Amino acid sequence: MVTMALSDDVVDPVFVGIDRKFVTQSQRAAFFPDLLVEMTSVGDETGSLEETLHTIGEYYDSETEIASDHAVRVMQPVITLVMGFVIGFIVIALYLPMFNMGMTIG
Repeated sequence: MVTMALSDDVVDPVFVGIDRKFVTQSQRAAFFPDLLVEMTSVGDETGSLEETLHTIGEYYDSETEIASDHAVRVMQPVITLVMGFVIGFIVIALYLPMFNMGMTIG
């Protein structure tokens, strides 16, 4: 289902007019970010499409790395709290029977 939707929305409009420029078709697809379309257009017009695509790739790689670092920084305290609760539960589960046994004996 997802493949079919992706095919209908992105791939088909791009490859229907195979003799046209990639930039024109990617603008029609309305799936690609505007920055990608504009930079690809400039790279195509100047004849340095390969360098432009490499630059765009580096930009999106850095953006992805920044976003994932931010997500990890946000999740780290939550994971620490959850681990603390799990460890606390295990400690209580181990010592509570011993304390109960000590209370019944003493």
